[in-house]
Amino acid sequence: MFHNDVCYRSMVASGDLSTMICHIVTIIGDNKVSHATAGVAYGVLRNKPKDGEDASVAIDGQVDVRAGAALAAGDWV
Repeated sequence: MFHNDVCYRSMVASGDLSTMICHIVTIIGDNKVSHATAGVAYGVLRNKPKDGEDASVAIDGQVDVRAGAALAAGDWV
């Protein structure tokens, strides 16, 4: 797992994201993030926040990411 030179932002979880660690999140309001299912990605969730708790989001650097489906070499993520 990579942790060097990663930039994090502290956001607020919108909904229970406690099972979404390493998943991509998107901004849905003032300083709030939610699990991204489509659209614009903001970053990668690095902790397990429940609704209203602090969400640590990696926005720059190399981190692990979990995919919701199979990926092939060359696929854009």
